[in-house]
Amino acid sequence: MFLILFIISLVFIIRLFFQTRYDYWKKRNIPFCKPTLLVGSFGSVLTLRTAISNICQKLHNDYAGYRYIGFFDMWKPAILVRDPEIIKSMLVKNCHSYRNLVQVEHEVDPIMALNPFVIYGNEWRSVRSSLTSQFTSAKIKPMTSNFLLVNKKLVDYIKKQTEVSKALDVRQLSNRYTGENVMINAFGLEGRSFEDKYPDSFKVGEQFCSKSKLVQFGQTMAMLCPKIARILKVTFLGNPISGLFKNIILDALKYRNINNITRKDFLGYLNEMRAKSAPFYVSDDEIVAHAFTYFLDGYETSALTLAYALFELSQNSDVQNKAREEINEVLNKHDHVLSYEAAQEMIYLDNVISETLRKHPIIKIITRVCLDDVVFPSPHPDDEDREVIIKKDTEIFISCEALHKESKYYPNPEAFDPDRFNEQNKNIIPKCAYIPFGEGPKLCLGKTFALAQIKMGLIAILSEFHLEYNKKTKLPLEQENLHIFLSPKFEMLVNFVARY
Repeated sequence: MFLILFIISLVFIIRLFFQTRYDYWKKRNIPFCKPTLLVGSFGSVLTLRTAISNICQKLHNDYAGYRYIGFFDMWKPAILVRDPEIIKSMLVKNCHSYRNLVQVEHEVDPIMALNPFVIYGNEWRSVRSSLTSQFTSAKIKPMTSNFLLVNKKLVDYIKKQTEVSKALDVRQLSNRYTGENVMINAFGLEGRSFEDKYPDSFKVGEQFCSKSKLVQFGQTMAMLCPKIARILKVTFLGNPISGLFKNIILDALKYRNINNITRKDFLGYLNEMRAKSAPFYVSDDEIVAHAFTYFLDGYETSALTLAYALFELSQNSDVQNKAREEINEVLNKHDHVLSYEAAQEMIYLDNVISETLRKHPIIKIITRVCLDDVVFPSPHPDDEDREVIIKKDTEIFISCEALHKESKYYPNPEAFDPDRFNEQNKNIIPKCAYIPFGEGPKLCLGKTFALAQIKMGLIAILSEFHLEYNKKTKLPLEQENLHIFLSPKFEMLVNFVARY
């Protein structure tokens, strides 16, 4: 009898606890998605049937007309922000009132724990300020000769592969290209990305967009249940960064130091900072952490963007022809020499990349946690006089996918139209309705390098090949069940037809 009463009392207390928690947004008169007991709004996420980003996209679309809506991360109150003005306040004006939701414990992964994506406060300021100088246009321009070297390897590889079949998986092809670029430009190493069947860059980055349910489960725990993730020793990327990458970087540094080799690349900069005993540049883990920041920004996200761009060009021959005409026109003007300055003149190609990132934002969601109480306007646009206090520790999500396909910002959003970003039209788009790299002080460090190598890759390919859609590629493209990255579930086949 006592046991029965105990169980009934326990069930009553648990139900009362959750009922109180789930009344949170109702009491504050904020529209919210009705939660499910225990799991809140993320039941299908926990069972790996969908991703957090898909839930956020659905919330954004289902609550049109509101600036933001409430929902529940398990039993924790969370907000999905839809309004570009609030997003601008979060990412730009008041960015230091928030940190990233994703955290990585040093004990779990000492490499990823120092990435600017996850750190905040004074640590973030110190690391960010010391790295920023290495990602400027002045640093990218001298890389042009290396880009051209990798471009030749890319074209030769495509020619060789198309002797067997004109259909190539642009996802894998792009990974080879960006992997080689990062290795040679940042670290002065031969990546052998076009020679080896499974190069080192593949091995290091294999879990970022893994199809493994075990890896995806670990990523889910890191996002929703950080205490469990700490026990399992997993992060939002999956398992801790492999020892292979650490060995690559430390062996390269050792070789340079033994042979008194000095280079003005990113690895050389890390060596200089270490020699000065600069904060966060002393231990092996700190050096490898900064090297991995470059790899993460320049490898996977850039490869995905290039792959989606190639795929869209294969489906939109008018856009492809216009881009190629611009390339030919500019190269003719520069005596057929692809210089950094020549590439800068290819404005329509910039628009192609911008439109690719609008339609296929590689980072699907941006997450934040309030470090202090913050003030939001009313969730109802017609209630201008009301303000809402968003309490400290509240989780906030932004769906880049949904925001980039809002028809009021982008008419006919499913169409691939680079002219949305021409001089006449781009200023019509609200500042934070387009955020493929984030915005404000925490803008992606690798943006300049990423855009440069993607553009160089497109120039090389469009100069030599005509791209045709391969009917074996299923449409619409299915996406892998990932929380942060936008990655295709199946091969993205494109036919490469030599122009000469």
